[in-house]
Amino acid sequence: MSILGVFDIGKTAMYVTRKALDTTAHNVANINTPGYTRQELVLESVPSGVLSSTGLSGRGVKTTGVQRLYDSFIALQLRNEKSNLAYWEAYGEGIVKIENVFNEASDVNLSTSINDFFNAWQELSNNPEGYAERSLLIKKAEYLTARINRAYTTLDEERNELVKSNEFLVDEVNTITAKIADLNEKISASPGSLDLKDQRDRLIERLNEIVKVTTFEDNVGRYAVMISGVPLVDGARVFHLDSSIDINNNLHFYVNFTDSRGVLTETREVSHYITGGELKANYDLRDTQIPEYIDKLNIMAINLSDVVNYYHRQGYGTDGSTGNNFFSFATNTITDSDPSAGATITSLSITNTNSVSFSNQYRSDYIDAVAYAALPPADQADYIQEGTTGFYWRVQKSTDDGATWTTIAPNTLFDPSDPSTLNQSRVNLTPSSTAGSWRTLEFEGIKVRFDNNLIAAGETFSFRLNTNAALEIAVAITEPQKVAAAEGDLVTVDETNNNIRFSEDGGSTFVTATIPSGVYTRSELADKLKQALESADSTTAYQYTVAYNSGTKKYTITNEDGIAGVGPNDNLNAIVFDWTNAASTGRGLFGFTSNSHINAAGSETGDNAVYPNIPGDNKNAKMIAGLASQLIIAGRKPIDFYREIVSDVAVESLSAKDSQKFQSALVSELEGRREEISGISLDEEAANLVKYQKSFEAAAKMIGIADELLEVLLGMTGR
Repeated sequence: MSILGVFDIGKTAMYVTRKALDTTAHNVANINTPGYTRQELVLESVPSGVLSSTGLSGRGVKTTGVQRLYDSFIALQLRNEKSNLAYWEAYGEGIVKIENVFNEASDVNLSTSINDFFNAWQELSNNPEGYAERSLLIKKAEYLTARINRAYTTLDEERNELVKSNEFLVDEVNTITAKIADLNEKISASPGSLDLKDQRDRLIERLNEIVKVTTFEDNVGRYAVMISGVPLVDGARVFHLDSSIDINNNLHFYVNFTDSRGVLTETREVSHYITGGELKANYDLRDTQIPEYIDKLNIMAINLSDVVNYYHRQGYGTDGSTGNNFFSFATNTITDSDPSAGATITSLSITNTNSVSFSNQYRSDYIDAVAYAALPPADQADYIQEGTTGFYWRVQKSTDDGATWTTIAPNTLFDPSDPSTLNQSRVNLTPSSTAGSWRTLEFEGIKVRFDNNLIAAGETFSFRLNTNAALEIAVAITEPQKVAAAEGDLVTVDETNNNIRFSEDGGSTFVTATIPSGVYTRSELADKLKQALESADSTTAYQYTVAYNSGTKKYTITNEDGIAGVGPNDNLNAIVFDWTNAASTGRGLFGFTSNSHINAAGSETGDNAVYPNIPGDNKNAKMIAGLASQLIIAGRKPIDFYREIVSDVAVESLSAKDSQKFQSALVSELEGRREEISGISLDEEAANLVKYQKSFEAAAKMIGIADELLEVLLGMTGR
């Protein structure tokens, strides 16, 4: 090699070393830059260009480029796991807020309110006439409903906050994708812009924390970014993510596609394609977890009010009032196609929390044997027969607000005496032992009871559960004296109220019927009056029918044919009940306020509804207090049902914390592995600076020596 060749080698060495110093300085300068990937110079020796079998030294060094110390596999793993970590962090934060709603460590927790409510009924049973006990019961009930209302409101507010959070996240997604598209264009124009690639990777990493995406790189270095195959970025094109709430208050995500003019051409839903990140956490919390707990609160409100109201309506207050509901709320929506037919839905409750759906609408129709026989066999399979009566029931549901109806198949194997035959996915029918008086249909975790004998063939009932029951439950009773502590139909008969003055000859001669002293139900009292009338000291032996109507709460006395005459209609004289006479001390028992004249085979009904006259009766209060230990809420005791909610939230919260801890450890491990490859070590970079400095000095020295050699050579040739 000539002396001039040494100059070339020194020159390349100085140039490359300076470039290496620039790269090292760039690394040191960006040690705190988020997402920066360490860079290094790629060096290659310059061959001599001369063929040789003995070996020749090269012509120096050159750079082939600057590269990032980047492992794409680790980067992909880290993106995915950071997406999962972001999911569990957001999910865990949301679950903690839900957990605070059911905070059992608080002095005002809901379980204490439930116990206090039933304990107040127990206190009332100890002193059923006590004004203080009645007032306290109402206050405890109001506090219980307020706690249920507040729990519902807090959960609903959290759902609304999640909507706002999602809107911010969607906006951030669109901002990020726009930046990625812009970087795509810059990178395609300048493929060696490593810092731009770092910026893009940093954006992709953040995007994955919001929503899990996949990326593909084309032949000019541009990224395509997709959610399960639906593009958000394609080169320089951006497709915006959007969100909305439907009429059922469910959240949806869409990707909007536009043409080159920005005109919307297609909207594609991606709600079910979102599999990770903060959006998925918010989506799961808002549309799955929180509605589940709201529905359980609704179930508690529906069943608690339904059962307590049922027993409270049977009882009596100290003012004699009855038939009053204790709780009120905007009831389940029920529509009867023929209200005049007489059938009514008297109870709509939840029996199984796992299968009930508050979003569905249901309808049931009822046909007779003639209509059933006229149906095609395929349609007959939709109905279930009510015992052996020849009546048939069908239940259908709609998930789209009545646009489409699907029949729920009947459970023809159901035997009410064998609970194991119950099938929640089918319709289970239980008729009463008294033909046609009531029947229940149980399906998909819902039990509906129909009362009354008169049902029109073809009558249809439509109903849906109240999604706001827990928000709207309230105490309907405001006056302490209306609290129905007394059992429905018990009355006491003694010497002060046991005489009835009546005449069997049209009013010429009056006799007295005496009812034996005792405590009777209203129906039992009807039998006692019949016996007293027929055994009274009268000249004609008549038969009577005395009936008590629990619906109208009135008595009816019917004068039947006499048994001592010569023909079936020989009792020509009217029966006169002298209710206004002071001797008729029993008039208050039967509700008659004016004298009754009953002709042959005629009837007379009391003027007023009757009430028990035992103000100290505590049987209804004891009955309702005992509901605390009964399986009245979806097959659980009230306190057990609520504690299941608390337990479910606690387990979910603990699971979220464990998952977050695991994901955090996994991300930390991957970040450590990335740092080993892509991270900057100041000690290493400082050593490189010294190395490149010495290399630069050596290259300069090489050129200096070559210069001296050349000068000597020129001097020698000049002589």
